[in-house]
Amino acid sequence: MNIDFHGHFIPQRLVNAAATGKEFRGIRMSRTETGALIGEAEGKSFDLPEWTMKAETPETRIAELDAMRLDAQVLSIAPRLQRYSAEPGAAAIIAGEMNDDLVEWIAAAPKRFRGLAHLPLQDPKASVAEIERMAGKKGIIGFGVGTNVNAKGWDSPEFFPVLEAAQANDMIVFFHPANRPKDDRMRRYHLKNLVGNPLETTLAIAALIFSGVLDKLPTVKMSFAHAGGFAVLGAGRFDYGHQVREDAKEESATLPSDALRRLYYDSITFSERALRHVVDVVGVSQVLLGSDHPADMGTTDPVGFIEGCASLDAREKAAILGGNLETLIGHID
Repeated sequence: MNIDFHGHFIPQRLVNAAATGKEFRGIRMSRTETGALIGEAEGKSFDLPEWTMKAETPETRIAELDAMRLDAQVLSIAPRLQRYSAEPGAAAIIAGEMNDDLVEWIAAAPKRFRGLAHLPLQDPKASVAEIERMAGKKGIIGFGVGTNVNAKGWDSPEFFPVLEAAQANDMIVFFHPANRPKDDRMRRYHLKNLVGNPLETTLAIAALIFSGVLDKLPTVKMSFAHAGGFAVLGAGRFDYGHQVREDAKEESATLPSDALRRLYYDSITFSERALRHVVDVVGVSQVLLGSDHPADMGTTDPVGFIEGCASLDAREKAAILGGNLETLIGHID
């Protein structure tokens, strides 16, 4: 099977709020003249780009999966909906209802969809409770999280119980960049995405490795968007720093390159040479097919990209296209 691990959806409650003019848990939704969704919450507005209109119903999504030759897709909410700035009590309710929408999406086409549930990470205790609740839901294989939570990294002790609960429930944690700190140097040329997104993912991976979090969670399953950002490319530098800098090895005895081989990465590199490097460094077993669909910075032909990589043999292609994910979650049928 060709299974896309990295796709996004819009919870139906938000779509309904835009149609009715009613608020969804303090989030006021509306549409632009072109149909794109706009939200307002906590006194701030946020837009959902026009590409999200492709993500509004299971029926339209299935048609797109067919066109992309994808047998199934793993869904997580659009990153701008993480809303880690919301008041913790409200955030827990919002996450629960968004996740209920996700379960309904999966139920509408259980052979085509799996899900990564959302967590209200500004409230770690509520996040653990949501992990326990969602772990028993059909089709939920893990949780989608931001690379930082209100500028706090994943080496913050308050988030360790969240990762511990994911490990205990054998669920995948998928890290996706969002809520990037502002940097005027990234205002132009779309650098906030081209540089900012992979940098965010790299920082999250480095924090998990150098803090020793991975040492304490030997069986946790973690996957990272956009082929892990710059982390795999920086494996040699990570290792050298770990050898010569006391502050880079005082909390973890594990060589960073060994830790990198424990993690999973989607295939979104836009470059065969870059993907081959990822495979060579971490092993083909750690790479999952990804599209970032329906984002404008996603790939429109993820299957064709893998099939066209002459440097991958047939076994490697089959593993990336779906075999690796089925090893993790079982066969989708």
